[in-house]
Amino acid sequence: MKITLKKTLFNEVYLPMLTNYSKRYEVYYGGAGSGKSKFITQKLIYKALQSPRTVLVLRKVGRTNKNSTFQLFQSSLSDWKLLDYCKINKTDLTIMFPNGSKFICAGIS
Repeated sequence: MKITLKKTLFNEVYLPMLTNYSKRYEVYYGGAGSGKSKFITQKLIYKALQSPRTVLVLRKVGRTNKNSTFQLFQSSLSDWKLLDYCKINKTDLTIMFPNGSKFICAGIS
C-alpha cells in the first residue's frame, strides 16, 4: 500500500523532526495546545507504517488512556484515512496495522 501524506497534516513547527531519527531522545517544547502530543502521535504512526514495530504507550494511570492517548491515535488514523485498515481492540486498547505494527496503550498503575 502506498500512502501519500500532505505536509498540511502536520504542525509546521515540528515538521522538521518527522524524519529525524538520529537522536535517541527527543524533547518537545510548547505550551498547552501547541500540538506536541498530536505530532508525536503522528510521528509514531509514520514510523510504524514504514516498518513493523510494537509501540508501548504508557500513562501513569491506565484507565485514562481510553480518552487520551488511545483516542488521539484513532483520531490521527482517521485524519489520514487509515482507520478502516487497522484492527482496533477497544477492550485491550490496542491498534494493529496491516503491516504488523502494533500500538499498545497501558498504564503503569
